[in-house]
Amino acid sequence: MPAGKYSFYLHTDDRTDMLVSATLETVSQPLRGDFLRTATTAGGVLYRIDTRLPALITELFDGKLYAVQLTCLIGALNGLLPASPAAEVREALPAWRWAEADSEEPDERRRITLQLPEKNATVRMIESAPSRLRGQLLRQLITTGCALHTLDVRLPQLLTNLPAPPGTLNALISLLTDVTGEAGGTQAPAADKHPEAVRADVPVADAGEEARIRNNMKKLF
Repeated sequence: MPAGKYSFYLHTDDRTDMLVSATLETVSQPLRGDFLRTATTAGGVLYRIDTRLPALITELFDGKLYAVQLTCLIGALNGLLPASPAAEVREALPAWRWAEADSEEPDERRRITLQLPEKNATVRMIESAPSRLRGQLLRQLITTGCALHTLDVRLPQLLTNLPAPPGTLNALISLLTDVTGEAGGTQAPAADKHPEAVRADVPVADAGEEARIRNNMKKLF
């Protein structure tokens, strides 16, 4: 199969696959190809920021991603706490408890074909992964893009079309705050015994990069 063209399956016995399928169903049929390309590319932007992000968002996604979830997840990755809790979640989200599956229901699958431009940076990223991991990586990128779509439909478009997309976790937080209006800053843990060591390891937000992203957003919207 040529670079940039991929096929994958969504299985009815996989919770995450069904959530991705449900998100895809909210998009009109003629726009689904473009939606998948945008979702995959947006997931690729997050993968380049931190390779752990798509895998973690894939596990976190339950049909709707909240800004507070993404903010706290980024805080967990860079060792900083959210500066203030987001107000959009009024109560704790339910846990996904294990439940025995009904073995009598046959597994069905839905085939999806994705075509990305060969010069797309996400294609180079997927092709550079070991062949046995490409399917898993592709699934995570698509799921991440779908999750971002449920958070705010503008996010995948911005991440895909910005001339200079965010390149750090702090720049991603800044973009998230600008789009959703949620307070997304982070602060060092108050009880940390070695704050100097923490600050030395945490990437500092680049003011120039954040200003550039905001200016690019104004041009797109």
